[in-house]
Amino acid sequence: MEEIDEAADRVSSAMMRAFENSCPETEEHRAGRTPWWSSSLERLRRKVRRLFNTARSSSQDADWDLYREVRRQYKKELRASQRRAWRGYCDGVMNTPDAARLLRVLRSDPAGRLGVVRRTGGGYTAGPADTLQQLLNTHFPGSADPDTRGNI
Repeated sequence: MEEIDEAADRVSSAMMRAFENSCPETEEHRAGRTPWWSSSLERLRRKVRRLFNTARSSSQDADWDLYREVRRQYKKELRASQRRAWRGYCDGVMNTPDAARLLRVLRSDPAGRLGVVRRTGGGYTAGPADTLQQLLNTHFPGSADPDTRGNI
């Protein structure tokens, strides 16, 4: 019986050594900072929260109006910052792994919405229809407009 226990211990320790050698411990890495977050957004967010708490406790219309105005400004700045960060990221995509990561991000959107793209002459498209037209002109130059083409 002792021999069986010793053999089981040897097998168990060999398996543990193999596991430890093939799967070394790693440190948990936290995600990096959000590229679009800034100290000005942090200040605006704090101001919005403070005004909300003031308006809620006072229940005065003037306090609620001020809160809504500052919240609107905060949301506008937040969207602009996110847009700038996304455009900067898209401008920086130069090699295949970055492009593959971008494709993975775009595929993760189940709705498949079209965003803005940069025009060849500079500037960005205005909406989905303009984006589609820009993509057609870039990837299929000289192709006929589907609305003007006859039935096939």
